Amino acid sequence: MKKFLRLLSYVLIAVLVLGALTWTWLASTEATASDFKSLKRGDVIFQTSTSSQSLAILLASNSQFSHMGIVDIDAEGKMVVLEATSTTRATALKDWVDRGAGKRIAVYRFPKLTDLDAKSIVAAGRVHLGKPYDLFFYSSETELYCSEFVYLAFKVGAAITLGEFQKINTLNLDNFAARRVIKKRWERYPLCENGQAKDFEACYAILQQQKLITPHSIAADKQLELVYTNYL
Repeated sequence: MKKFLRLLSYVLIAVLVLGALTWTWLASTEATASDFKSLKRGDVIFQTSTSSQSLAILLASNSQFSHMGIVDIDAEGKMVVLEATSTTRATALKDWVDRGAGKRIAVYRFPKLTDLDAKSIVAAGRVHLGKPYDLFFYSSETELYCSEFVYLAFKVGAAITLGEFQKINTLNLDNFAARRVIKKRWERYPLCENGQAKDFEACYAILQQQKLITPHSIAADKQLELVYTNYL
């Protein structure tokens, strides 16, 4: 019994030390105001969201990114992130970074983007401000999800196509986190509501054939180059 308690105390000490080291590393590598100085209007910024659906997105896309937006400069000269979240909005850059898991961000840039193109992209994005978030990742401009919003802003604003739409059945959607999210929402999904699907499994089969664009798909686009990250 004494040996077991001694072993348990060693394990607890190791866990506490590891936790302290992890916290120290996270704190020392947080994005700071000086890091933001290199950002430009039109940069595409990624983070790991702390939302309830973040894990499902991470597992489905095999990526560390579950949320994204576009860097802009507001009328007061302050940096903001245009994003599709609970509503499509402009969020102060610092607030956006602080909201993400571990304050980790990655910033990608379209190297040949002109100032005029950047202004056109954010203008195309701002047209959608105030629209609700698309919980179903359904192709529609009435409601938008984060990567769809970025895709549309670049496509409409500067005729630049980033990433690619993928059929949901090509993603790792058959995981516990994704199924849990879908089960909560399937009866309101546009192609399943009002009796179009008799149950969850029927709706799930319909959903598998739909297409969406993920943050990972845009980050992996070879047209973009990484200009900043504090991920490992």
